[in-house]
Amino acid sequence: MKYIEVVNANGHNSICLMKDIQKVTQNDKRYPLNHFRFTAEERAKKMGIAIELGKAYRSTSESNAHHIKLKGLLQFYALPMLQIGAGIGYNTFQNTPAEEQMVSLLGSFRVDITKTKLRPFLGFESGYGSISSNSEHEYKANVFVFNPSVGVKYRYYKNASAYLSLGHEFYKLSTNTNYFSYSINMGICF
Repeated sequence: MKYIEVVNANGHNSICLMKDIQKVTQNDKRYPLNHFRFTAEERAKKMGIAIELGKAYRSTSESNAHHIKLKGLLQFYALPMLQIGAGIGYNTFQNTPAEEQMVSLLGSFRVDITKTKLRPFLGFESGYGSISSNSEHEYKANVFVFNPSVGVKYRYYKNASAYLSLGHEFYKLSTNTNYFSYSINMGICF
């Protein structure tokens, strides 16, 4: 008995008996869910690093309370358009009564809307951290962080892209105080 092995574009293979094959054709139509499958290039890159810098403005009675933030994330590509990651964030709050800083551990979830060179995306980050005062060098409060965002990513090289996003940040402190901020962020992924 003779067998034939067929390997499709997604790397899946099938083995069939030659006598069972009646017709072999090639279908040039794209598979409707093709954007959920990895290409050979994407299979080679399952992990990535994202570095982000941003500026946020607090929604408080203090008119110009703002903070600068820096984040580093290690991302896992669960699907070509879905990244799940974890990382660390550092925020420095300025123009507040006591200059404060926050260090937080974050989990991230990002979904690309399209699979093109210019990709709009939705992002969600959540984590837990602590705020301390710069002037007193003492612990002030634990904080829960939740940051939804929307943005656009430009893929300028095979595995590298730059992005710009707008976000709404929510901070819930252990002292029963809440902060809301609006942020603009830019970063790179590689």
